[in-house]
Amino acid sequence: MTARVPVTFEPSGFIAWVEPGTTVLAAGRAAGVNISAPCGGRGICGECGVKVLEGSLGEPSADERVALKRAPAGIRLACRALVSGPVRLRPVIVNSTVSREIADLAGNEELVTGVDLGTTSVSATVLDSRTGRQLGSATVMNRQSSFGADVLSRVSGALEGDAAQLQHLAEGSVLDAIDSAAPGARRRITRVVVAANVAMASLLAGADVSSLAAHPFSVPTGASTLPPDSGLADSLQPASVEIVPAAAGFVGGDVIAGLVALGAFRRRAA
Repeated sequence: MTARVPVTFEPSGFIAWVEPGTTVLAAGRAAGVNISAPCGGRGICGECGVKVLEGSLGEPSADERVALKRAPAGIRLACRALVSGPVRLRPVIVNSTVSREIADLAGNEELVTGVDLGTTSVSATVLDSRTGRQLGSATVMNRQSSFGADVLSRVSGALEGDAAQLQHLAEGSVLDAIDSAAPGARRRITRVVVAANVAMASLLAGADVSSLAAHPFSVPTGASTLPPDSGLADSLQPASVEIVPAAAGFVGGDVIAGLVALGAFRRRAA
């Protein structure tokens, strides 16, 4: 068995120990580093650039040379560059908090949280459970972006064997958004409601997404129920965590949540 070598990502300092010949993108996924790869690692978007800070990578292929012909020295494509030895890198595009608004969280109010798990970004809004007053909100990048920018790339990734990793990244994205919206107040949250499109909800729930890959595009079984061993539910204890159910096909819980917010389902007086 080939000895593994360290790939260090800055500024986080996260390290992945991988076998030589592994792509930098795969090493980043293993280390929990979110390298933006809108094309899902197919080498056609040119947006997964990393800068080599120390060490070296394998020689670039002809395709990578073409993609990098206008790039500064030291830049490589994460989806094409192969690890050859110990190396230290920094992603050119660093995904982080997009926006944040924090109110006073110094009290002891019980909190409830609504989360919009989007394909590109994830938003969380934290409310006082008694008064409904908004206490914080934040939007962060979806950690799954290294698997592609669209839902079909994520579904393909899941069907190719990365479903567990995509679930883990979805859980981490939800926690990132909540912690950004309510820093240090996670244990005061009593209820979390997640709205998402069908693919994102299914990946979060660990459901089999094969029914989304071919017509008639039915909602996967278990798409709105977290599994008993859910890392998200465990991390948010004692809060209850709910996923808004989808309506059908690609009509997800995000659409249902929007209709509820607009009052479309208000009960009529008898």
